[in-house]
Amino acid sequence: MTFSRQSFTTFFLASAVALFLGACASAPSSQEGAVSKLGDTDKVKEIAVEPKARSAFFQAERFFRAQEYKQATGAYLGIQKKFPGTQAAMLSSYRLGTIYYYTSNYPKASSEFKDFLRRHPQTTLRFDVIYNYAASEFQQGNYPATKQILAWLSPTEIQSQGPARAEVVFQLAAQNANAVGDHAAAVSATASQLQLPITDSKRYMLQAAVDQHLVQIQDRNELTALLSQVNEPSTQSKISQRLAALSAPPTSTTLTPPGTVERVESLPIGANTSGDTRSIGVILPLSGKSAAYGERALEGILMAAEVFGGSASDRYQIYIEDSESSPAVAAQAVDRLVREHQVMAILGPLAWTEAVAVSERAQ
Repeated sequence: MTFSRQSFTTFFLASAVALFLGACASAPSSQEGAVSKLGDTDKVKEIAVEPKARSAFFQAERFFRAQEYKQATGAYLGIQKKFPGTQAAMLSSYRLGTIYYYTSNYPKASSEFKDFLRRHPQTTLRFDVIYNYAASEFQQGNYPATKQILAWLSPTEIQSQGPARAEVVFQLAAQNANAVGDHAAAVSATASQLQLPITDSKRYMLQAAVDQHLVQIQDRNELTALLSQVNEPSTQSKISQRLAALSAPPTSTTLTPPGTVERVESLPIGANTSGDTRSIGVILPLSGKSAAYGERALEGILMAAEVFGGSASDRYQIYIEDSESSPAVAAQAVDRLVREHQVMAILGPLAWTEAVAVSERAQ
């Protein structure tokens, strides 16, 4: 495909919506917001419930599995009152915290999980409760508390849970670091995800995230400390490169860090655009409510562009921007793609509200 240097084109992935509609049934539930569920390993079933409480507990579990949370809450509270100090009461506390989280009652979820850990510090549910406690604090915007709680889980303990569960924990750590602008912590959490068996498209996105965070770090001591903490080879190399760049003599060229939002009212998009015909921008919702569809769309784009195959000279340069499921952020991404990467076409976004914002800016 050839792109004219006299025009700037946007391509909207309307067809991608139909292409990925089949994934709707398996898409993550929106009840957790931007935080992923840890995943049910059925540990509750591994804990023996006392015979005297078994019937009542199994009835409560049926309500819980059917997502009849009001009835389940009453049943679990009844078990705690009638059978205090039992395994059934302990499991009821865990389920109550989960129900409060699912119904967005995050303060009550935090309180329940905190009390659970105080009463039952050695249970096999400890890992799940710690994560859920941290996620509850995150949803309330209590970012220092989230970081402190996640620190109770060692990297070895997280890795022992298996790739899928470990990825969710590292994602929460990265989200929390992003929320407070802790770029070093974000790099560390992202590098931990890169050590897991993940898809090529996800690896591509995570490596781009590492680049965006590293360019924000100006302190050599902070980078040196980060280098000693990270074990993932590609991230180690990038940290070393960043250290070398900070040691180099300053030049007159000013680089805008990736992800920095600027107002560029006079940006000459259109007839005066001078772009690279092999540089293609992508604007997709890689976080927020439409992230599941954005990631699938990105996988298709990268496969089509053959960025993971063929000779280097034949490859397109793909520059990815996260719209964060926001029209305003999507419009700002157009400026960055043109100014920093001189793209000649943009693929995306998915949602019509974002598409309108991008098309208006691209004109």
